[in-house]
Formats: sequence, structure tokens, C-alpha cells
Amino acid sequence: MELCDSFSGTSNYQDCIHGLGHGFVLFYFNELKPSVQSCNQMSFYQNQICIKGVMMQYTTDQINQYGTTSENISNICTQSELSSQDYQQCVMSIGTTFAFNSFHNFEVASKFCELLEDEADEEFCIQGLELEIQDSEKYKVSPLTQEIRERFQPQTVTQNSKEWIIDIRSPAIISGFNYDEKTKSMIFTFDR
Repeated sequence: MELCDSFSGTSNYQDCIHGLGHGFVLFYFNELKPSVQSCNQMSFYQNQICIKGVMMQYTTDQINQYGTTSENISNICTQSELSSQDYQQCVMSIGTTFAFNSFHNFEVASKFCELLEDEADEEFCIQGLELEIQDSEKYKVSPLTQEIRERFQPQTVTQNSKEWIIDIRSPAIISGFNYDEKTKSMIFTFDR
């Protein structure tokens, strides 16, 4: 996504892609399908980060607008309309929303996850809740730095006057890049 290219190589890149996900939900007036489709036009890792933003915005809006009844919570994510991975992320985002709404209190928030009618969904919700609480705990003891939180950083490498963008989720620096046209394979090393 070219909009975020100016942040490439900084800790703001992942936040920009994630923010696009939030923005898609607002742009499409809380319509989940076109928001997800917009993220799906990105590279694999950009898509993963964008989808998390979409689901975070969407689940928060649905819970804030329609409340925390079992019926509403159980119908926020529709399995028939989402890929299995996007569905799982949607339900996990319900847990993330409850984490924020309860000031990251697991005991309070987990009771809302228990309102989900499907047992597997309840577990995904708890996973999302736990991940958000664990993530927030990291920043209480240390400032947010690139070393603490892994950041997605695309890197541009040049070979034989061609530019390639390496699209990975890692704070590592890539070196020794080589693309073999004959075998259609890439070889490179990481610094960590």
C-alpha cells in the first residue's frame, strides 16, 4: 500500500497499515465485506496487519452500537461471510474490544466472552483478550521501542538494476539477497 511507503523502515509503518484497516471500516460505513476486500488487495503480511485494524474497528463499533447481549456478540462475526482466518481474527477482536472496555481486566472481560454461544468462539475471544492484556503489560515496564515489539518492515533491495520489495514480519535486516530467474527462487540472510 503506497500510502504507508513513506514510513517504511520506521516503527510507524505497521501502525499505518493497521490504521488503514480502521479507516476502511469507517470509509465503508461499517460494511465488513468491502473493508476486508480492501485489505485483501495488499501483500500477505500487510493484509494480516490491515485485517486486525478492520476487525478491531468493526467489533468495537458493533459492541458500542448494539450492546453486550449474547445475541449481539454471537452475531458480530459471520462465519459464512468470512474466510476461516478472517473469522477467527474477528472473534479474537471481540476479546480485544472487551480488554479495552474493561481497562484490561481479565476477570471482568472474560465474562463477556462467555456470552458467545459457540464454545470455539468463546475460546478465540479469550485468546484475543489474553493477547491484548499481555501486549499491554509489556509497555508498563518498558517504553515502546522497535526492539520490544516486532515490527513489519518491507525492505527494498536492488539486483541487476531491478528493485525487489521483501515483505516479512521481522525487525531483522536482510542482506545477501539474490533472485535466481531460472529457478524462480530467492536467497537471503537475516542479521538476527
